[in-house]
Amino acid sequence: MMKVSGLVVCAVLLASVPCMAASPLALPKLTYDANCQYVKDIDTQANAVIALIGTVVAMIPAGEGEGEGETLVIPPYEAMDLENGLLGDGIPDKFQLALLGNALCANPPGLVAQLEYNKAKFATLIADLDAVVAILLGTTSPAVAPAATRLTAVADILAAVPSPNPALLAIIAEIRSAATSIGKLAAQIPSTITQPVVGQLLHQLGTYSTAVGALIGLSTEMQQTVTNLVTDKLRADIAEIRGQVVAVIDAVPDLVQLTGLTTQQIAAINALKVSAQTIVAALDRTLALVNPGGILVLGVSRKTLGEPFSALGDYDADGTSNLVTYEANSSTIASFVAAASDSNEPMPVATILGLMALAGACTLGGAVSIRRRK
Repeated sequence: MMKVSGLVVCAVLLASVPCMAASPLALPKLTYDANCQYVKDIDTQANAVIALIGTVVAMIPAGEGEGEGETLVIPPYEAMDLENGLLGDGIPDKFQLALLGNALCANPPGLVAQLEYNKAKFATLIADLDAVVAILLGTTSPAVAPAATRLTAVADILAAVPSPNPALLAIIAEIRSAATSIGKLAAQIPSTITQPVVGQLLHQLGTYSTAVGALIGLSTEMQQTVTNLVTDKLRADIAEIRGQVVAVIDAVPDLVQLTGLTTQQIAAINALKVSAQTIVAALDRTLALVNPGGILVLGVSRKTLGEPFSALGDYDADGTSNLVTYEANSSTIASFVAAASDSNEPMPVATILGLMALAGACTLGGAVSIRRRK
């Protein structure tokens, strides 16, 4: 088994979100069109996302990050069924995405706007991850040391202050503790994956936003997959790190008043404060996404029959779930899309004042195990 930072794997499934208003949607009867641009984009990008994950795994030296954990096996796109914590919902995701893609090509009011909203929030998550990784690992241009090194340097500066009082000694201890925790977090990222490499991977991932925005909007069962990646242990670790970083931020105004510090040292301390604030803001945005109501399903206001693209949903409101329809029409995607939407009446989706955009968290060092061939 090999432990891999959940940084990229989770980013594939996740995006952040507040509220948006929505008008009632009417989802049309469909005829499957393989040339529908949304279907083509989703298929192409989903395959690329899976290939990107494979590229990341291949970059990890054998034996690095060995440890216990659940095994995450990413299937080929043709067989992918990721809902319910990777147990699936009974319908291959490609079939559900084809239904969604064709519905998007029909351009019902509101549905495309919801996807664009998810895509924009996914872009925010990618930007957050890029910024935080740059802080954790440091950069070469411009040259900035890793966060743990910068914290330790500040602690050393303060330790050299003549006759430090008990309050200052306590602050120094807090900073060294934060340096240790953040250093362990950065160490979870495989040694072969440097900050420039992470930046390139995240930029590439960001170009697949149509597939990601569609995938994460399929159903609340997909939410189960997202939240399953954020364990209670990871939440506790992030909360601890956040508390330590906040302690450093709170201490900075007092530190710069210390006598004996040079202008350069004060600048270094203040720059560290800005970096710490960036980390805290990113943690807050991502942790908020796994709270109840933090994940949106495209075009719906409530669970089960209100989710037109889920297995339990009923796209054409004919009284037969999408799963039952799939089981009777699984020979081709075209037959499933036609059967799932064959009612002459469009399915109304209830109006709501706020739709929470589908999101996920697991930023920074959530480790998931991926089976690797020796």
